[in-house]
Amino acid sequence: MITVALNQNAVAALRGPGLRTTALPSEPLHASLHTAVIEPGLARLSGALVFAALAGSGIPAGPDLTGRECLANKLHLSYHLPVSTGVPDDGSEPDVEESDQRLMLRQGILLGFAVCELAANLPEPVPVRSIVSVSRSAGTFRFHQIRDGEQWLTEDLDGYRTERIAAVDLRPVPAP
Repeated sequence: MITVALNQNAVAALRGPGLRTTALPSEPLHASLHTAVIEPGLARLSGALVFAALAGSGIPAGPDLTGRECLANKLHLSYHLPVSTGVPDDGSEPDVEESDQRLMLRQGILLGFAVCELAANLPEPVPVRSIVSVSRSAGTFRFHQIRDGEQWLTEDLDGYRTERIAAVDLRPVPAP
């Protein structure tokens, strides 16, 4: 079963101007994301599940596998999507256009669905959580296996007040 959780900032962004309901993205996953991270698939590395394309970077040290996977599987969405993230001359953080923030959020959710499909098709399917975080300065995607006692996000997604947060979970349904 796949579930999607959104904070209120993400709901508002997906609703867009003039819309009364929130809709999940319907466009296809951008070709660069598909080619760069989905086509190579997933790999096991030191007990962690990682994007095969990023496996050469290794797994960072850390107290838990969930945190280590989130760090190893971190993607900057702006590197793969046609968005403008120019750095102001004064050295302050980039200011990403509202339309580009929406694009990163939608594409991050679609990437989460693609990761769920990859995890479901492993020889031994595992539960995974994909996390999309978009702000005025950046858009990131991470994923990790869902493990008891380990979490990357807090339960209250609305606590992330300056970000648009989406969590896409796959929890395989046990065979009867």
